[in-house]
Amino acid sequence: MGALTRMELLTQTVSIVITVLAAWHLRSVWALLIGWLAGDVIRLTLSHVMLPGLPNRFGWDREASRELVHVGRWVLLSTAVTFGVGQLDKITLGRLLSMEELGIYGLALLFTNSVLMVGRTIGGKVLFPMLSETSREDPHLFNSRFRKVRLLWCLPTAAALVLLAVGGEFLIKILYRAPFHSAGWMLRILAAGSIVALINQSNGIVWPALGQFRVISLMMIFQLPILMACMIAGHALYGAVGFVVGVALVELFVYPLQAFLIRKHGLWQPKFDAALIAASGALIALGYWLV
Repeated sequence: MGALTRMELLTQTVSIVITVLAAWHLRSVWALLIGWLAGDVIRLTLSHVMLPGLPNRFGWDREASRELVHVGRWVLLSTAVTFGVGQLDKITLGRLLSMEELGIYGLALLFTNSVLMVGRTIGGKVLFPMLSETSREDPHLFNSRFRKVRLLWCLPTAAALVLLAVGGEFLIKILYRAPFHSAGWMLRILAAGSIVALINQSNGIVWPALGQFRVISLMMIFQLPILMACMIAGHALYGAVGFVVGVALVELFVYPLQAFLIRKHGLWQPKFDAALIAASGALIALGYWLV
């Protein structure tokens, strides 16, 4: 993980520098694309230079190919559906709201997604491999390690989301000019709603660790119509505010199904989930009152 982390940090640093230089020279949004493509090229190059082990070469393993086809079909489906769910709000916004409102919403979403992405990255690259190994070699320890994983994942991420839910408007006013300040109230709502999203994501790590990628696909397929209904109904009732609230509430409707499925494996932690929601809600309410 040390070499991989160094590679990622170096890639991100160089990519950011290239993006800034391109933006300074071009004064155009093309700088974002240039920086993104440069980051991919740099990551590819460094993966051959910095990472230890045998060099890549063409080969074929029949047993591995059969396993990839068996498991990969569900991975492909879950990835496609997850991407669709993640982009559905922005696609729908283009129809329901103006381009200005779409851009402001995207700005607010950027902050909440960045916080959640840190947890997902750590979970995917560190915690998931650990749980996966545990399920194969020490299944009797899976429950206790799963609890520790969720604790390490949820507490710092929830703290960051609470800070955004309380001080989102203040943060936007510091970083952006007046035309973007309406992203502040969106950020506060989305960050508050992301507390439940965090709980669902930390619970969801159990499925790939157990090799049950089909459950991930089914969860995403279940979430898709709920997200659409919440967005359309919220916008019909309260306009842009209703739309944002609808997006924030989606994970609350998904949680019961997630809990039901995890409970079958004896891994549901209702006390932890309830305590996290209650503590976060109390801190957000206190922050709203003080601010």
